[in-house]
Amino acid sequence: HNTPSEIKKDIENYFEYVFGHCPEVHCIDHHTCHAASSFYLSKFKSSNIITIDFSGDNMCTTLGFGNNKK
Repeated sequence: HNTPSEIKKDIENYFEYVFGHCPEVHCIDHHTCHAASSFYLSKFKSSNIITIDFSGDNMCTTLGFGNNKK
């Protein structure tokens, strides 16, 4: 498996090669991405957040809380 830093470098190299520049790249864990995409696209100002899947990042469930875009 590739490490996050190796994946980040691959993405940066791809953007440099294809587009001639690369925006800043951030590696964020799998479940945080799921939680953020549901919360930020919702109309809620605050919300409990649960993610459940098979085993992204060696976890299958997370619990979180979104409040004022954080």
